[in-house]
Amino acid sequence: MKPIALLLCMLQLTYVFSQAPSFEKCYEPLYTSGFNSITHDSSGYFYAVGSYGRAFDPFIFVKLDKSGNFLLENYFYFNDINNIRNILYAPDGNLVATGDISGCDVGESAGLVVKISPTGNVLWAKTMNPIPLGVPGNNTPNSCIALRNGNILVVTDTILSFFSEFGDSLQTIYMTPRPYSITDGFNDNIVCLNQSGIVILDSSGQQINFIPNTIPISSIKLLPDSSYLATSGNSLLKIDSSFNLITQNNLTTINLSIGTSTLEPGKIWIGNSNALCFASFDYNLQLIDSFHVQPNGVGLSSYSVVDTTLMVVGAEYDRNSHSYIKSYSTSGNYTTYNTDLALINLSFDTLYVGHPASLPPEVYTINFVARLTVQNTGVDTIHSFYANAESMLFGPCGNFGYVGLIEDLNLAPGQTTSVPIDTLGEYGIVITNFPYVYEFCTWISCPNFKVDQDHSNNYRCDSAIFLDPTTVQDIYSSYKLDIYPNPFDSKISIRFSEPILQNATYEVYNLIGELKLSGRLTDKENTFDLSSLSSGVYYITILSGELNISRKIIKI
Repeated sequence: MKPIALLLCMLQLTYVFSQAPSFEKCYEPLYTSGFNSITHDSSGYFYAVGSYGRAFDPFIFVKLDKSGNFLLENYFYFNDINNIRNILYAPDGNLVATGDISGCDVGESAGLVVKISPTGNVLWAKTMNPIPLGVPGNNTPNSCIALRNGNILVVTDTILSFFSEFGDSLQTIYMTPRPYSITDGFNDNIVCLNQSGIVILDSSGQQINFIPNTIPISSIKLLPDSSYLATSGNSLLKIDSSFNLITQNNLTTINLSIGTSTLEPGKIWIGNSNALCFASFDYNLQLIDSFHVQPNGVGLSSYSVVDTTLMVVGAEYDRNSHSYIKSYSTSGNYTTYNTDLALINLSFDTLYVGHPASLPPEVYTINFVARLTVQNTGVDTIHSFYANAESMLFGPCGNFGYVGLIEDLNLAPGQTTSVPIDTLGEYGIVITNFPYVYEFCTWISCPNFKVDQDHSNNYRCDSAIFLDPTTVQDIYSSYKLDIYPNPFDSKISIRFSEPILQNATYEVYNLIGELKLSGRLTDKENTFDLSSLSSGVYYITILSGELNISRKIIKI
């Protein structure tokens, strides 16, 4: 693991290893975006949202209790790319998530506001300011607040958009310089920070006051006593309703630094950006408690506190990133999981190249089966892990990504095993000379669904060498197929251009490689019911002898 500077907390606090109720879950595939935001409702349930950050994948919405029991895990698909960055609890008891979407098919991007019930149902979804792909735009929500009157205010670069609690667009206001922090204000006003100073708006968005900057303020939040909590550098500031300074606390004097802040009844919580140190203060900015945790090479995206449970979401720093949700006791107690898996070798079981008759002369397909050799370098027996891969070839909607769950290992500490992953490949590669050298990279993550303790030995690349394809049978030429409708609601059909081979079957997998449905294909045209699947993105694979064709399908 690469070294990370450990921020010091109060001297009387040390690492605490106990069996206090805490949990940890490592997620894959959430690629480079991961879990971005977490909040809680008035009943003490936590809600988190995350994004895959790549083409053709949905965003994830989870609900869990204070003990880490997952009550919901839903996936929502609004367009080819779905990036959800924030979630908040609204006064009407529902959740509001914001982010942006883009579509390779329609060629545009837009901001997105989604209202979700605590049971995981989408109540409404609205897009904001659609623009062509590749055009610099102003449609990515930077922040969002639920106003006391029930309305929702979403802030993009220089645009403030007001929505009713039912999703009706109320008005749009342009503000320059751009606001970078926003909060409910005193007497139902709205307080915005920009480079010039503090802008006060009424509940309808009309400016009623402006206070020029005297000190640089980076964030502001309304406290329950009608004063404001502000941050400036590494100082906490308490400001009255007229924006006069009441008191301040320079955190460097107690070896703390400000990352993100959150408000809970009677307390202000501060967490630093690498999820190593947390501290609580009263509303007069006096320190109540603080604790630090063991470094594990992950970043802090967001956290939320209910009673004595502090729930954190984030992602690994490095390129081969995983995502995670983890809980701590507010006293600093937590459980450590000594899971560590190393990728020590990459090889190839099978390599073959083909030339579909429908493609130009120098355009080919390549397929291969990669084999991973892994070693348990931790102290816990490892039963499962994720195998990840991506291509080195980039298309208009991003590069190919693969994630497969390897299970039933029972790999004891110190033991080594070798496992193959699925048949992978690239379609439409221009090859002018053979042999053709293709660079393939893979990494492993989330042993036992926990954060791997050492990420430095999880990634490996090797070259696959494809020979002259003239002796390879073209297994695609006679078996072109159509899958329709796609996206689909309940039923889907597969139609072949030629009679199908004997013993043909289909298999439907979700995005993490779990087999959801399978069956036989008996006719040139087959229709079957997939209504039991949840909404989202799946892959359907057609198998018959050497024939192996996969297609993406979308359930709406």
